[in-house]
Amino acid sequence: MGLVFPARRWPELGRKITLLAEESQHKHAPAYCDWLFSNELSKSQIEELARHLTIGETYFYRDRKSYHVLEQYVLPVIIESRRNQGKYLRIWSAGCASGEEPYTIAIILRQLIPDLADWNIHILATDINPDFLEKARNGIYSQWSFRDVPEGFQAKYFEAVEKNKYRILPEIREMVSFEYLNLAEDVYPSFITNTNAIDIIFCRNVMIYFSQNLIGRISHQFFLSLVNNGYLIVSPVEVSLALAQMYETVRFQNVTFYRRNPEAVKGNVVVGSETKPVLPLISPPLPMPIRAPFTPIQRPAQSIISEATLKAPAMDKSAVAEDIAQRYEDALIAYHKGMYLEAELILKEIINDKKQRLPVTILLAKVSANLGRLDEALRLCREALEIDKLDPMLHYLQATILAELGDQPASIAALKKTIYLDPDFVLAHFYLGNVNLQLRQVSHARLYFQNALAILSKRVPEEILSISEGITAGRLKEIIETIQE
Repeated sequence: MGLVFPARRWPELGRKITLLAEESQHKHAPAYCDWLFSNELSKSQIEELARHLTIGETYFYRDRKSYHVLEQYVLPVIIESRRNQGKYLRIWSAGCASGEEPYTIAIILRQLIPDLADWNIHILATDINPDFLEKARNGIYSQWSFRDVPEGFQAKYFEAVEKNKYRILPEIREMVSFEYLNLAEDVYPSFITNTNAIDIIFCRNVMIYFSQNLIGRISHQFFLSLVNNGYLIVSPVEVSLALAQMYETVRFQNVTFYRRNPEAVKGNVVVGSETKPVLPLISPPLPMPIRAPFTPIQRPAQSIISEATLKAPAMDKSAVAEDIAQRYEDALIAYHKGMYLEAELILKEIINDKKQRLPVTILLAKVSANLGRLDEALRLCREALEIDKLDPMLHYLQATILAELGDQPASIAALKKTIYLDPDFVLAHFYLGNVNLQLRQVSHARLYFQNALAILSKRVPEEILSISEGITAGRLKEIIETIQE
């Protein structure tokens, strides 16, 4: 789970381990610890540890200053920019505990977007503790969770269900998807876990319990999950060297956010208190060097091939083909490092090569999706399908983009084509289950999930699934079983 207990917390850890031992067949802490260290734990056993070892102290509008900045500075700029770009927004609350944070975000969005029904809003909330997730899905809270809310908040968005218990209104609850995710072990960004192309990630009061090495790795994976100029929001006590090196630091009055901005020169951006900031949401076409730990690919100047050079008769055709193939590999490396703008620049220069046209178009579609340019990603995907209509992976890629655009019927049609072309395409069955679940077609969803489980039963648990960004067969099986619980 990545949790670190410093010496000052050893007494607390000892009490929790003793309690776990008493509830197990081992009865005593030493025997229980010996068992822990001698076995590879299953997901259910890790969940049991998480129930006892994780801390879920939270409440609505916790850290009011951060929500003020979100409401007054950050969200209005994003919302305004998206009104003519598809009306979509993706937010992730990582380590959501019992749900107060993502519900607060949902309520703020309802206040800021009058035509919310016309938008494709995705609020993902994840945690490792199943008890927290169950409470969050139920959406019932005591008065203690409202100890720092604005006036009228509780009365407007909650209904009393019993003494000192209040349930969030259904229209708010339905805005948030709660899912199990282990920040220390799971793969993200990923289409499977909906952790790609995120505009804002909240991960507050979570990383303070992790080691510095793990904080660096999680920060890196968050960086890859964000669109360019997307924000990572942590608590004031979680400032670390990893964040300072990887992100542009943006200060709004006395509040610090971190922004993914590959073009920024290392340093801070200070937003004044008098005027609202104008924050660019579409990056300029030419990427500037990215700060450590991301090192731009250095290519010799003579290897950059212009259109005129490609047409020049003096150039050896095999050398041109070899160089284009190498540049595609460079773009692929840049893509996997999260350097999407550099990958895009290389791909656009070589997209007219006939031999590389299909793989270049496919990778460019993935780059566009990860940059949050979903309409462009869909266009490129359809161009690739014009070249090869029988590739199931292309139909699957199109389906995932359509689902993110909110066109569920078209997504289902594309997924069915995927399965027609490849009946054992497990991710297509899984995605069809998810889409049907969103449409409340529970019986259809159950059928597709069962199909996926049947295919996975033939795979080795450690096998990494094709085009899954690193998800193993065993992990996908656990995800499906969790969804069906």
